[in-house]
Amino acid sequence: MYITTIGFHNGDFEVEVVICDTSRTKEEADKVGETSLFDHALLLESALVLEGGGKVKAVPKDRVTEYQFRLCENRAQIHAENRVVEDSDYKHISWDEAIAYLKRTFPGREVFELESYYHGVYEGEFLTAIQSP
Repeated sequence: MYITTIGFHNGDFEVEVVICDTSRTKEEADKVGETSLFDHALLLESALVLEGGGKVKAVPKDRVTEYQFRLCENRAQIHAENRVVEDSDYKHISWDEAIAYLKRTFPGREVFELESYYHGVYEGEFLTAIQSP
């Protein structure tokens, strides 16, 4: 089986979320990502809500195999060095760390808006697939 994900971000922060885990081929999974209507998300204390094209999908905090948060803490240095941000520049963080980071970055907010910027296709289980070399 193949898994399709959508990556959402706000500045140096991103979350990759499973939107489909039933594709039988890589091509089918890629098509799901290319045609996805999910173009923004809202991160709350207890859920991540994907929205777009009149569709809504909620991913509760306890579904830990359906999302992965990442943070690039040294983006300014990377840009100063004229480098492109790479996977190794990100560190994986927990849901609670993500909320804490966003609250520091956007004081007074309880809901955090994210926009989509890529889709991914993986074979097998999502978290195993993204952690493989």
